[in-house]
Amino acid sequence: MTRDLRGPLGALDAASQMLGDYPDMAPADRNGFIRIIGEECTRLRHRIDALAEGRGQAPQAVWPMADMHFSELFAC
Repeated sequence: MTRDLRGPLGALDAASQMLGDYPDMAPADRNGFIRIIGEECTRLRHRIDALAEGRGQAPQAVWPMADMHFSELFAC
């Protein structure tokens, strides 16, 4: 789950750093980074919505339970 969130966060971080570090970049490049930020925000929103709805949860294993006598554990 965290891996699914780290990717978009890393892209957001990198894009915002580029915008901050290079205030005089070409408008086309700036627009590309702004587009990346918007796309990654959308990806994060969808992932968070999926988690909130329970779709992002790992399936829970079902372990069958049975009564067992202690001596059966070591009967080999």
